[in-house]
Amino acid sequence: KDGITFEEIYALFLLDRNIRISVMDAMFDVEDHLRTATAHVIAEAFTADQNKYLDRKNYKLGNKVNDHGSYTIDAIFNKFTNILADNTQPVKHYREDYGNVPPWILLKEASFGNIVNFIKVQKGPQKRKIISLIYGFPVSLIASNADVYNMFMDTIFICLDYRNFSAHGGRIYNLSTKSTMRYNSIIHGFMDISEADYRNGKGITGLPVLCAALSMFEDRNIVIRLKAAIKYYYDDYLEKYPSNKEYL
Repeated sequence: KDGITFEEIYALFLLDRNIRISVMDAMFDVEDHLRTATAHVIAEAFTADQNKYLDRKNYKLGNKVNDHGSYTIDAIFNKFTNILADNTQPVKHYREDYGNVPPWILLKEASFGNIVNFIKVQKGPQKRKIISLIYGFPVSLIASNADVYNMFMDTIFICLDYRNFSAHGGRIYNLSTKSTMRYNSIIHGFMDISEADYRNGKGITGLPVLCAALSMFEDRNIVIRLKAAIKYYYDDYLEKYPSNKEYL
């Protein structure tokens, strides 16, 4: 674009950096909620005994990951095995003093990606309970409404993409994530996006989709803080460069 100054480019960089920091902060909260809900449901279903809750038959296999008969669940359990053997606290304390690492301690050391993929291989009853805890919806609604289930699964993978891009300094303000939101009546109704609009590219990915997805969480503070931060930095940038509003 002709006539753009270095200062204007730098201001756009600062806008993106500030939004990236705000997104990362929101993803920390999402990760904490997912970790807590998953640990609670696992302990309730299979007890806090690691020999019981880490029984492979309690979970779906997931996708095949190689030609040696390994599946998603095996890759996740390999990560968990490494965590259980690690000398970081409090894992070491529980392993050495109690001979058992409960799920809420194990998952403290698991990455966002580990947690998201672990949720993916949960069987129906456990997965519905996790969704119920995150959204505050009754389990019966989730069991009878595929849109709720799909919205949740799409949301956590979109959040994972935003978390990874943010952590590695990726550009966020106009990011189109690899993970996308399938059309569903709940979130796209909330965004006032019709099926025709969706087919034309609206409501598939981007910060508006992330914010709408987080609006479904029972803890509304996450999205309230994120939207307030985006608006603050957006308005601050446009106060200096109002002609770039249409571009943004």
